[in-house]
Amino acid sequence: MSLTALILTTGKTLDEYEQEIKQFIKDNNPVTIGVHNMAGRFVPDYHLFVSKKRYKEYGKKVHPASKLVLTTRMGGTLSLENKYPSSHGSIKIDGDKIVAEGASGGVVGAAYAIMLGADTVYMVGQDGYSDGAKHHYKEKENNWERLMEHESATKMILRDLNKYAKVRIITPTVYKEFYDEHILFDAHG
Repeated sequence: MSLTALILTTGKTLDEYEQEIKQFIKDNNPVTIGVHNMAGRFVPDYHLFVSKKRYKEYGKKVHPASKLVLTTRMGGTLSLENKYPSSHGSIKIDGDKIVAEGASGGVVGAAYAIMLGADTVYMVGQDGYSDGAKHHYKEKENNWERLMEHESATKMILRDLNKYAKVRIITPTVYKEFYDEHILFDAHG
């Protein structure tokens, strides 16, 4: 039996394609995993936090119908070893543990979906930066060089994840090699 998951990350396209994403969920009934700030627009099956800072800021907004998932560093059950930030990206699923370098919440969400048994993982809001996309979070340390390192690390991690399951992005992204050409939301309506 196959399991399909949808990872809701925090890029600008999560807002821009909200209606299309909701229709995709209605039509395909995937297991949904929201990462960090869902801003009240989505009620995912699982709501994942890998950042203490984001949990402190948005944890009180987790919908009661969502299962809260926290890393063991935050008192939760998801075992995650992650050297972050890092210009080198890698991820490995080792039983019930994720071992990574340079992994942000979105790709950890995809790894978690694979741990739950997903053989197909779709992602939305995994925008990247080099095409001028804006991210929800404004950080002082996120200068252009740091953003490009993060983008490079994420590409390497997405390649690693595709060794475990089919991982595809269906909203506009700089990670074009991971598009699903049959589903990609490239225009509204």
